[in-house]
Amino acid sequence: MKNIIFFFIVLSPFILSAQKKDCKYEKNEIDEFEKILVKVTKEETVRKGIGYPVVRFALAKVGDNYAVIMFLSNGKPLCFTSDSELLLLKSNDEVVRLSFGQNGVECLNLVYVPGAGITQYTNQLKFLVSETDLISLQSDQIKKIRIVASGEIIEVDLTKGNTTKEAGMTYFIRNVKCVLGGG
Repeated sequence: MKNIIFFFIVLSPFILSAQKKDCKYEKNEIDEFEKILVKVTKEETVRKGIGYPVVRFALAKVGDNYAVIMFLSNGKPLCFTSDSELLLLKSNDEVVRLSFGQNGVECLNLVYVPGAGITQYTNQLKFLVSETDLISLQSDQIKKIRIVASGEIIEVDLTKGNTTKEAGMTYFIRNVKCVLGGG
């Protein structure tokens, strides 16, 4: 029994250190003015394939508030308002519904992509998420995303036609720990 406790004490720092290395941050600091912790993970592509949309996610924690930041590139314009939503369908068919977290209207901007010779509509959008929903997202893969904006519904299947299928489906499993705890 003493040997088990000794090994646990000796190995704990290495295990925790290895878990922290999995997290990659755009920002991980105490805000100079507000004196609160601000964590923003590096964005990661969850859906890329032939055609649109291209979806990348990052997670954010500001004080006690959490958000899913979606970087969206689409073939046509969309605008997001307070009634816009991001729905995440887990592999167990449970739906996690996130509300658009900004006041006013936020539209995708038309940009030219040099080298590709195309134009696309793109923007960074924040959706509020509760700690309970983050914990729920961490427990299962995501198989589909639904984006509701401008009176339109865009369905994104992460299991088909997705060159980043595994990374997309397991995004929350791998990244929630980075904003919830010690990552």
